[in-house]
Amino acid sequence: MKNKDSVELIEYTKTQDALNCVTHALGAVLGAAVLILLIKKAAPFSSARYMASAIVYGLSLILLYSSSAVYHGFPQGEAKRTARLVDHSVIPILLAGTATPCALITLYNHNKICCAAVLLLGWGSVIFGLVAKLFFFQKTKAACVAVYIIAGAVMLSCSLAVIDEINVHALLLLVLGCAVYLFGSIFCAVGRKHPWCHVPFHIFMVAGSMIHAYVIYEYVFMAA
Repeated sequence: MKNKDSVELIEYTKTQDALNCVTHALGAVLGAAVLILLIKKAAPFSSARYMASAIVYGLSLILLYSSSAVYHGFPQGEAKRTARLVDHSVIPILLAGTATPCALITLYNHNKICCAAVLLLGWGSVIFGLVAKLFFFQKTKAACVAVYIIAGAVMLSCSLAVIDEINVHALLLLVLGCAVYLFGSIFCAVGRKHPWCHVPFHIFMVAGSMIHAYVIYEYVFMAA
């Protein structure tokens, strides 16, 4: 793949890459636990929407963190280059995966237009991200970040349409998770010049995911 040859590799030390690998391998394990817990919680509802939400969200966590762990687990070379391409390509899948249960359960029950809008934005950003990263990796970094942030902000704002129906604590935790993601992205931005910053970036990403996982498990899957 011609685009793969344009993928730049950051020079991490073996210790840095080991820590990067371990932190997101932990994220993948936690994602598997979330998947199991949500499937168990969805079962009593006997609803395809609940079960689909559990599976999509859980698998999106596993996919993102396992692909990152694999990328950091490879030594410098072509395999690592390919793994980085895949790692960056699956980022929007977690965005859409997180939005899916919020849309299919909470928004579906109160405002189907907002539900459809969130699903279209979320999975539309996946299509954009996959095309951008797989075919124009080096040229679309800023555009991808902008699209993900805008899509996330619009999806979050859709919740305001049903603000009276949403648990305030759940909404605050949802915003907190987004804030943790954004704060962690600062470490990612400076990681090229300071490779050690990638480790705290990984930690903040897992923390943000677990906050959202708690919201989905404790509040979204209780929606009626």
